[in-house]
Amino acid sequence: MNAKVKVLFLAVNKERVVCVSTNLTDFLRKMKVIEPTIKGNSHYEKKFKKQDLITFINIETGEKYNFQKIINSKTIKKP
Repeated sequence: MNAKVKVLFLAVNKERVVCVSTNLTDFLRKMKVIEPTIKGNSHYEKKFKKQDLITFINIETGEKYNFQKIINSKTIKKP
């Protein structure tokens, strides 16, 4: 991974990556086009602080998405 990229956000649906971004706000903006029922930025900020993988299921259509946050280990400062 490029050392300048600190984090990647991915959305996977039916074993395919459907959305990628290096910024959570941009990621969610792109995902709203694909899946308008997803929650807002603050909801996912809180979730991603606790875990790196979030499952979203649209209760109307049954579509399942896995949102993943991947942190570039090259950008983590070592003590």
